Amino acid sequence: MIGQVFEFVNKYHMIHSGDKVIVGVSGGADSVCLLFVLMELKKDLDFEVMVVHVNHGLRGEESDQDQYFVEHLCKTLDLFCMSVNVSAEDYGKEKGISTEEAGRELRYEAFEQACEKYGGNKIATAHNENDVSETVLLNLIRGSGLRGLKGIDPIRDHIIRPILCLTRDQIENYLENKQISYRTDRTNFEKEYTRNKIRLDVLPYMENHINAKAISHIAHTARHISQAEAYLQRVAHKKSKEIVIEQDPWVIVIDTERLKKEEDIIQQYILRNCVGMVSNQLKDISYHHIESLRMLNDNQVGKKVTLPYGIYGEKGYDTLKIYREKTKSNQQGTNGKSEKREEHKEDTLSVVVPGTYRFQDFCITFSLEDVETAKIQENKYTKWFDYDTMKFGLLVRTRRPKDYLVIDRQGSKKKLKSYMIDEKIPRQLRDGIPLITDGSHILWVIGYRISEEYKVTKSTKNILKIQVDGGNTHGNN
Repeated sequence: MIGQVFEFVNKYHMIHSGDKVIVGVSGGADSVCLLFVLMELKKDLDFEVMVVHVNHGLRGEESDQDQYFVEHLCKTLDLFCMSVNVSAEDYGKEKGISTEEAGRELRYEAFEQACEKYGGNKIATAHNENDVSETVLLNLIRGSGLRGLKGIDPIRDHIIRPILCLTRDQIENYLENKQISYRTDRTNFEKEYTRNKIRLDVLPYMENHINAKAISHIAHTARHISQAEAYLQRVAHKKSKEIVIEQDPWVIVIDTERLKKEEDIIQQYILRNCVGMVSNQLKDISYHHIESLRMLNDNQVGKKVTLPYGIYGEKGYDTLKIYREKTKSNQQGTNGKSEKREEHKEDTLSVVVPGTYRFQDFCITFSLEDVETAKIQENKYTKWFDYDTMKFGLLVRTRRPKDYLVIDRQGSKKKLKSYMIDEKIPRQLRDGIPLITDGSHILWVIGYRISEEYKVTKSTKNILKIQVDGGNTHGNN
């Protein structure tokens, strides 16, 4: 089993020499298995491990016993453990979300805090094949496109899932054979949650009465769907260049005649991506929203549809306009200073290449170019990078502690804060400058400079082109 995980980790380049991996350990079978597997991998790979345990305060004394178990386990393994105590129930009420979702948000917040405080650059979670199958079925039942049916990615940004290749039976057998104890959360057996019903009733029935390898087959299919979804995204992005005739952070105008020539599924992808560029989020955008936009093609001029986040679609004579109305709270103020937007709640965007994203008032396009035909030239708001040197997944965000650049060919690092001071960037502007990042390593301080480590060289095989529109509010002119 260790060999299976080692092969999986290498396949997706999850862990590199010198990494510091923050491991989320609840005390349950999955996370305890993950911890022991990583300790085995450490014998061959040179990386550090640190544990974070989050006590959600939901089960009283049982939660406290889970915390004690994890802390004691870490002592026996000579590992540092950071325990965080929160109230998922109170947080959920405050945010208007479920306790389950609140717990998830609080866990990842704790993992990120540990990364910043202790210099971690990877977060390892204990998702497995059963989780993938549960997610696929849950999304299928709720109604989902291919994106929801691809399950759980092995890597997302700097979050890695090393045991995603294992079933829960493999995990429990491993712990039993090694005589490793773990805690059992009784809430996992409460059927109030839809996911628990799938876990406890649906999947066991499928395994026992339909196909013994149902879980692995679903997970395997999800990986194929993930590849298909990525391909369709690439096709849609390429076609968008021909179909989108006008674009800024607030409005996208589409040539409807050209759009109609594409297959229905490509039309859906193009429209969904356009909505995402204008709204900066897609969480509540459903298939029916996208279809309502697509059906505008056959409606009379002036016909409108309304989508979440204040987004509108409007039919023109031979165009479809997707736009968000500007209000006093989301447009540029009369005094020249950018006022706070109601819709912009996040300062981080995950990037899938190729793709176009809206961040603040910027439209940022990521595309891959052939190394033989790429025309690299000096341009303030278009940059070219060695795509194969990127390790953790691209983000568009604002600055965080531990951010740095490589400033010369010898690999010398400089903290972003020091760079901004040296460049005499006013303090009041520093938190708002958009960055393209690979973990804590800054590819590009937009409007300023890029990191030496990502520059295109003679050995470069794949080139990433990043183009920024609307970027004249930052940087040196």
